[in-house]
Order: sequence, then structure tokens, then C-alpha cells
Amino acid sequence: MADTTHECPGGDCKARVPSYQLACKADWRKLPVELQKRINAAFGRNRLEHRKAVAEAVAWYRENT
Repeated sequence: MADTTHECPGGDCKARVPSYQLACKADWRKLPVELQKRINAAFGRNRLEHRKAVAEAVAWYRENT
């Protein structure tokens, strides 16, 4: 069976989160609201836009945590 979790991208968190979530709740709240909105708006509607927004969020975590 495939792993249905991944490591939270937020800093040193290392929490395992479900594959349908980007980050744990604490780190999700750290993400700028505009990025949260873009990720949520594209989820299930536009795969390319969703991937772009997620990539931007991961880059944001790398630069800000």
C-alpha cells in the first residue's frame, strides 16, 4: 500500500500529515492567507494551478521558517 502521508514542509516540524493536506495545522496557519486561499481555490478544480500554489507555499516555508 502506498504511503498516504508526507512530512510537513514547515521548518523543523517533521510531523506526518495526510496526503490531502499540505502542512500540519500550526504550520498551515503560518502560511500567508493569500497562499492558503490560492491552494484551497485550486484544490480539485485546477491541478496545474494547485501544484503551482503548493510549490510557492513550500518555497515560502523554506525561506521563512
